[in-house]
Amino acid sequence: MAKTRAILIDITRCIGCRSCEQACKEIHDFPRDTEATLSPTALTIVEDHGARFVRRLCMNCQDPACASACLVGALQKTALGPVTYDAAKCIGCRYCIVACPFGVPRYEWSKLVPFVKKCAMCYGRQAKGQPPACVEACPVQASIVGWRDDIVEEAQRRILLDSKYVKHIYGSQEAGGTSVFFISDVPFENLGFATRVPRPGDADSHRQRPGRRAHGSAAGRQPAGGSVLDHEPPQGCGPGGRAGDNGIHHHKDREEMSHVRKSISQGHGLASHCHRSFRGRNLCGLCTFLSRV
Repeated sequence: MAKTRAILIDITRCIGCRSCEQACKEIHDFPRDTEATLSPTALTIVEDHGARFVRRLCMNCQDPACASACLVGALQKTALGPVTYDAAKCIGCRYCIVACPFGVPRYEWSKLVPFVKKCAMCYGRQAKGQPPACVEACPVQASIVGWRDDIVEEAQRRILLDSKYVKHIYGSQEAGGTSVFFISDVPFENLGFATRVPRPGDADSHRQRPGRRAHGSAAGRQPAGGSVLDHEPPQGCGPGGRAGDNGIHHHKDREEMSHVRKSISQGHGLASHCHRSFRGRNLCGLCTFLSRV
């Protein structure tokens, strides 16, 4: 794999100043209010876990489930490492929200024309050789950025040289590997991290509700602060939709998925093509809606 960028967050160094939060809000022109959970206007937050502070943000996975679930290619894993989002392509299906094993993407429910929001590691800045705004703002270097291999090596070095650290780099294995890593002197499960995150292609990954494995939420609970609508798929689609149908949008194989993507890219309506590619099956709620507008 080509060299990609990554962020290392050392929980032992974070002082909870929230400079990363404010830098992120400033660069995106979001309201400066402190928010307790990820939201469309808070792409990174700092949680207080007593003696430790923990940042939350998109993990920018190596093999992102959100991009795999997106029918129109609105989410893409870039060669530089970040997973970016193209609002111009998004059709608002919210499959990315369902697919994310960390429960990260947020949807602008309050807007008439809503979009998905998530951290993209300041892709534009990094493409110009600048660090992410959150990393640049950290006064104690609790967050650092670099080439992924170098970041992993640095994390390993700190763990080996100091016995206080948990002997694991969070993000090195979770979801098949990510572009954001954490090291800590407190067990990750005690800080709200999901510790059984499925790898891409796991046979049972579709059975795991994002709300039950959300990054920053204890197992078995809906992510704190989020509406259930942030995590529920459209009725009739994917996990939790039509009974007995575990595949996103009733697709039974890759061939049908490629037909739909091709139809959309050629300007044909998703719903109009469903009638042909699904060979008479019932349409999901999204397609039914699109067929009427």
